[in-house]
Amino acid sequence: MIENWKLDRIYLMISSALNFNTDPNIKYFFDRKENLFFQLHKDKDHFKVISRYNLLSKDERKRLLEKIDQLKNGDLEIIEICKLPKTIYIDRSKPAKNQQEYDELDKLYHSLGLSIKNFLDQNKIDIYKCDLIEGS
Repeated sequence: MIENWKLDRIYLMISSALNFNTDPNIKYFFDRKENLFFQLHKDKDHFKVISRYNLLSKDERKRLLEKIDQLKNGDLEIIEICKLPKTIYIDRSKPAKNQQEYDELDKLYHSLGLSIKNFLDQNKIDIYKCDLIEGS
């Protein structure tokens, strides 16, 4: 079974892809064959790995480069995790001031959770069997 911290990072990656990351050049992908989440930086018409690439293990670097090649070859098993058209920003460090604000935050959390669940369900992804490589 996958470790809890890895699960948390997978959820965080999906939620940032769906909601938080506004950089149009950062792309999030899921490889259905390998049950692998990864992210890449798109530069003009090609993908590259950015900044923290050197912190990955040798095997992870090799795996990520293989994913870039598969993307170039149009591998149909790799799907992009599309971002929502409207960014939802939730500052989790600030508690709600009153019941109305609490209810609004609750709705945002709920919609975020539903967005993640819908993506996973639509693509038949069992998150407990997934792995994660961070490319940036």
